[in-house]
Amino acid sequence: MTEGYPWGRPSWPQKGRYSMCVALPVRLVKVEGQRGIGELGGSTVKMRLDLLPEAEVGDYVLVHAGFAIQQVDEEEAQETLRLLQAIQWER
Repeated sequence: MTEGYPWGRPSWPQKGRYSMCVALPVRLVKVEGQRGIGELGGSTVKMRLDLLPEAEVGDYVLVHAGFAIQQVDEEEAQETLRLLQAIQWER
């Protein structure tokens, strides 16, 4: 065991590589109780809506780790997606 790392020293960040958690804007297409299904670039995204019970079909929400964490307007969602494409983000 490495001091301060009970499961061993993390393998990140590797030299020249960095990782980051990102919340992605997803358009909500179906709501079933506290579960939602969204669409992002032609892909289906499953999410929990526990933090956004007011979210409705057609809303854009930021999804992180399977949870919708914040509503955003369509303009902000589209700008974020445009910026991700500009840096050649890969899904």
